[in-house]
Amino acid sequence: MATINLATIAFTVPSTTILTTNTPKEFSVCNTSPQSAANGGFCCNFVAPAGTTWITFEMWGGGSGGGGACCCMQSTQGGGAGSYAIKTINCGTTGGLAGASYTICAAGSGNCAGACYGCGGYTSYVNGPGLSNFCAQPARSGDTHCFAGDGYYIPCVMCFYCCACGGDINISGANGSALTTQYCFSYSYGYTAVAAATVSGPVINGGQCGTGGGANGVYGYGIVPGGGGQNATSYGGGCCWGGFGNQGQVSVTYG
Repeated sequence: MATINLATIAFTVPSTTILTTNTPKEFSVCNTSPQSAANGGFCCNFVAPAGTTWITFEMWGGGSGGGGACCCMQSTQGGGAGSYAIKTINCGTTGGLAGASYTICAAGSGNCAGACYGCGGYTSYVNGPGLSNFCAQPARSGDTHCFAGDGYYIPCVMCFYCCACGGDINISGANGSALTTQYCFSYSYGYTAVAAATVSGPVINGGQCGTGGGANGVYGYGIVPGGGGQNATSYGGGCCWGGFGNQGQVSVTYG
């Protein structure tokens, strides 16, 4: 068999084509003070630029807050997380969405609560062409009870609550739960929910007495975006504030 010298063979390498048109772009809408209670969220108007063919909205509702505590009150259900929804609008023709106008509102954080029931979270939503009732609501707020383990029935662990609507995928927010005790001198542990498509969870807190999200800035407020706030726990002492549920967010990708 004849030997072939590869050095004498000419190879043709096709030139590399780099697509520079319709490159996806993205931004997020949220308040820039996630560690501030009642930050008010953020709303804006987005007008799709020339050449836009598709838009994806990914959205989280605000988390609900935890309950406060006095004397011998313990966590019975940590703050619930915000719901999650994602929706893609695809017009199928180049530039067909240019000029489409969308109102985008990301939910704000809730207030801290001194009462045994936490403050409810807020709803994120987007209005505009191709969308119908597209929103992500909060789940149930946290609550505390006196001697919570003494015959108090906790209905479920991490139940799914209300509600996400209008998306291609809709995931309801999850409620928190707790491991209780009937003794004032023992710790109970609250399970605080986190929102879908954020971090793994839930967040566990126990024996903490926070004021406005924690006197040392560590305890209380929820995971960003959409995390529920922690319940306060008190063991024969003074009153404590529950942590606030954290803000919602809307992320936009288009091209």
